[in-house]
Amino acid sequence: MSRRSPGTSRPRGCNEKLDRRRTIAIYLVGSAISAFLLSQSDTSPTIVTSGALLSFFLNGVYAGLYAYTPEVFPTWVRSTATGMSSAFGRIGSITAPAIIGFFAAALGFAGVFTMTTAVLLVGVAVVLVFGLSTAAVAGGAQRAAGAGRGRVARRAVMLAGTTS
Repeated sequence: MSRRSPGTSRPRGCNEKLDRRRTIAIYLVGSAISAFLLSQSDTSPTIVTSGALLSFFLNGVYAGLYAYTPEVFPTWVRSTATGMSSAFGRIGSITAPAIIGFFAAALGFAGVFTMTTAVLLVGVAVVLVFGLSTAAVAGGAQRAAGAGRGRVARRAVMLAGTTS
């Protein structure tokens, strides 16, 4: 029996087959759809189902993020940068209940999850537009050699050339 959270084993396979940023974007889209469904829910079964879907997809986002984050930083700063990224995420986790509470009073249940949907969709756009491609790291230097996929791919090709 697996001890992993639901939603974390699928992204592992997607991380290897797809680019990590695309995996994160796919799971963010699933999260946004689930948050929207939750905003439209008015019965206990639909709230529970939508909430479970949202949890599944958000777990998938984090599984992708924990694989992606170390790959985008150079080795000399990787542990510090990954730790700082994680710390900023924790700051968000600490402040989120107060922020959601404020908006829940002003917007209600549906408004909060509509806002959450919008934030998740902005996250999709940011990941796809500004995220570094890690396909070369996941798929090997030979795939990156002619792909010109950016800094991570060039570094993988350079490292492959020096170790051969």
